[in-house]
Amino acid sequence: MTGLSALTAAASKAQSDLDAAKAEQAAADAANVADAASRSVAWSWATIATYSGRQAIASEKVSTALAAFSDAVLEDLGSAASKYIGIVRAMASANTLGVDLVKARHILRTAGLLPRIARSGRDPVGDAAPFPLTHGMARLPSFLELVTETLDRQRAMVSRAVSAEAPETYQGKASEAMKLGALQAEWLLAQEMESLLAIKVQQPALFAKLSAEEQADATAYEATRMAVGYDAPLPKIAAPNVHALAPHYSPTETARFHLYGQPGPDGSPLEPTRPPVRHGI
Repeated sequence: MTGLSALTAAASKAQSDLDAAKAEQAAADAANVADAASRSVAWSWATIATYSGRQAIASEKVSTALAAFSDAVLEDLGSAASKYIGIVRAMASANTLGVDLVKARHILRTAGLLPRIARSGRDPVGDAAPFPLTHGMARLPSFLELVTETLDRQRAMVSRAVSAEAPETYQGKASEAMKLGALQAEWLLAQEMESLLAIKVQQPALFAKLSAEEQADATAYEATRMAVGYDAPLPKIAAPNVHALAPHYSPTETARFHLYGQPGPDGSPLEPTRPPVRHGI
């Protein structure tokens, strides 16, 4: 065999070997793709089937991280920053599960194992993620915002604290000194009470006609007034006005008069004034 023939035979054999190697590699690649597809499908089934349970666990971790942050804000503010990062990490992990769910649905739809129909509701990614971090209506507040929110929430809770005192079970005794101190502490000058007390002192008959509540108020106010030693003069209360008797006229009189006359020198109302009488009308 000549040298050219040998070279041709060698080249042909090398090409055959190359083609066989390519075919073997292609078969191996196809097998790997099929195996990967099979594994992806299996992963997708498992991901969808276990999503709810895993998301519940991830959400519980977020709740734990939020509680730890709140405790840090109220007890050790210096550690609150690291606790905040813990919240972000826990939320990001929960959001990743939502991304995996969407990926699994896409794989099964592409494989023809899930129908390509529109689902009600949005996929749990982006603004609809379980825990939006940087945007959306329910985004995680910034560190300072969350610190302020936590403090405000705690302040509101503390402000609603209910007194543990039970007046009806009190076992102590109120001494006269304690009563005097309480009366002095509750003293408040009030002009309407000054007038009410003036009626009690200056017009007892009129005071007796007042309601029981008004009488009790005046007596209690008087006690506080005396407790602090306030002795300014009470306002003067004038005697109740006495209505004037209606004037009498003869049947033949025609009279025109003022309904309200000017008060007299002593403050009492005058009788209604009458114009000159004309007879025979």
